Amino acid sequence: TCSPVDIIRDIIFFLQGVGFRDRRIKELLVRWPQILTIEMPQLLAVTDFLSSNVGFSTPALREKYPQFYQNTAPLSALYRQAPWLLAASVGSQLRPVTNFLRHDAGVQRLDIVISAFPRCFLLDPDRELRPRLYALKKYGVTEPGKIIETFPLVLGLDVSEQ
Repeated sequence: TCSPVDIIRDIIFFLQGVGFRDRRIKELLVRWPQILTIEMPQLLAVTDFLSSNVGFSTPALREKYPQFYQNTAPLSALYRQAPWLLAASVGSQLRPVTNFLRHDAGVQRLDIVISAFPRCFLLDPDRELRPRLYALKKYGVTEPGKIIETFPLVLGLDVSEQ
């Protein structure tokens, strides 16, 4: 087992690797200390998924593959805004929402949508996102992906019939 000092050191190295500066690391640890309880494989799985499937980047990716990652949103900004994403399940939260947005809604720039509205990862694709997509189509939106990219908060609107 790792000592608490080793765990903290590994978390700090991880955060530096995704682009956090020291001051921001301190802020994150104070604001969301739960990060110290997340296992490294979980942190790496979420980071890998968001960089390879959603379009976020780390400094190393931008440096090594500038042709692919130069104009992408940095993971550090997303994690500062929504650190709870680091504890999210790739299989039951991140992947289903990503698949829905890309394949059903037609969103091409997922990084834009997730940056503006990371809480969409808390929504169930069938029970919560699909009714919003139907509402957009009901009002004549032919390309919902473009609307969602332009106004990501539309995913948070209440579309229940009252």
